[in-house]
Amino acid sequence: MNKHFFRMSRLLVSPVLLAVLGTIFIYGCTKGKGDESNIVATINNEPIKLEDFQREMALRSKQDPSYKITPQAIDEQIDTIIDRRLMIQEATKMGLTSNKDFVRTIQTFWEQTLIRELIEAKNREWEKRLFVSEKDIEDYYEKMQHTAEKDMIELPPLQTLYDQIKRDIFLQKKTDALETWLKEVRGKAVIEVNDKLLDASFDIENKSGHTGDGDVR
Repeated sequence: MNKHFFRMSRLLVSPVLLAVLGTIFIYGCTKGKGDESNIVATINNEPIKLEDFQREMALRSKQDPSYKITPQAIDEQIDTIIDRRLMIQEATKMGLTSNKDFVRTIQTFWEQTLIRELIEAKNREWEKRLFVSEKDIEDYYEKMQHTAEKDMIELPPLQTLYDQIKRDIFLQKKTDALETWLKEVRGKAVIEVNDKLLDASFDIENKSGHTGDGDVR
């Protein structure tokens, strides 16, 4: 499988990082009170807007289908947001938001989120036109049979594996579509890599025939 796809598919953001950085983003966007009828709480005059709170509750429900929105759950979520906002305020007072490591973390988070959104958008696009034919499923099952015979394993009937095979093939088709699309994007881009600098930075002897300052890839 294409190495570029692996790099992209690994770009997942942890729920903790999402929560903390999401709070930082909201903190920057909600310093002004605005319409007080839409404010569910304030922390040192910093408002928590109803729409932001609803978004967090929706995210919790999406992450955990068993999550139930009860009065207790609402109180707990408000307390969680308050604690986060207080910590953000203290970090801001200490000047940590101008720290280079912090800025790099924000940049990485933004890049990862943007790439993830792009991949999801492309997947939605491909899902509208990609399909799995009966021949695809039969060919896939036939390959499984050959492998099972070599390993002397009894393979369940096609009817039993049908749905799983169809899902696997569809996923592979989306993966192939992503790789093909990325190759097209790379083919249209002007890319130059300074292999000489890379080799020198990591103390690697140049045995690969790199010309040095601007290999085009």
